[in-house]
Amino acid sequence: MFFNSDKLKAFIYYALDPVVRGLKEYPALASYEIINEPEGVVKIASDSEPCFDTMRVLNNSGAGWAGAKVSMEQMLKFINWQAAIIHDIDPKALVTVGSWATYASTDVVMEEGREFFNYYKDECLIKAGAIANGTLDYNQVHNYWTLPGQPFQSSASDYALGKPLVIGEFSSQKSSATKSISLEYEYALAHGYSGVWDWAFKGGDGNDDLSIAVEGMAALKGNNLVKVDILNGSRPAEDTCGKVCSDEAPDGNYTCV
Repeated sequence: MFFNSDKLKAFIYYALDPVVRGLKEYPALASYEIINEPEGVVKIASDSEPCFDTMRVLNNSGAGWAGAKVSMEQMLKFINWQAAIIHDIDPKALVTVGSWATYASTDVVMEEGREFFNYYKDECLIKAGAIANGTLDYNQVHNYWTLPGQPFQSSASDYALGKPLVIGEFSSQKSSATKSISLEYEYALAHGYSGVWDWAFKGGDGNDDLSIAVEGMAALKGNNLVKVDILNGSRPAEDTCGKVCSDEAPDGNYTCV
């Protein structure tokens, strides 16, 4: 699918399209992640177009660890086309990509002596795939280091992304000098991140496990910035706001407008 446009189109038509149509009314769907840590398969190569040039930013960064065979242009087209069809079918759906490090996800220099570039900004995705709505709704970056400029050493606004930012993978065993999962969850909320997702529930890989993740989430209990609405298996209220209706509050709290 990276190398053959017809195969990518076939995947979108026969697999992605029906999945999005089938899930568009599902109330608990949070978002679609097009690909996780795409930098693992991205080629390190020079290109006259900065959006596709990985040599300047990713050379000797660790990128390409899973087999560096896909050009950045091919990767961004892969993301652009899928994001576009998701937005076409379900305009309220959120789309993201889980970037492995800040080097590839911000234009702000966050660490002295290092190069940074946001490959996943609108401009680059559209240059690669040529579809205007094939962009991300929020950014996501992972954190497994205690280096300067990493999410747990910074505020979300420091990256100047113009979109919400989620810490999409991290391990308190590797991203924090204190190894305190509670402090990391509290830090993320206090510093403007739109979510923080621990890795991993299963455990046994030298990172966290379910009990540690639960401890982190529990640290936010009672915080007025966090709202949790659990339906306990009951059917959610009908969404009347997506339908044509008069300006009469459907439940006493919200108007159709």
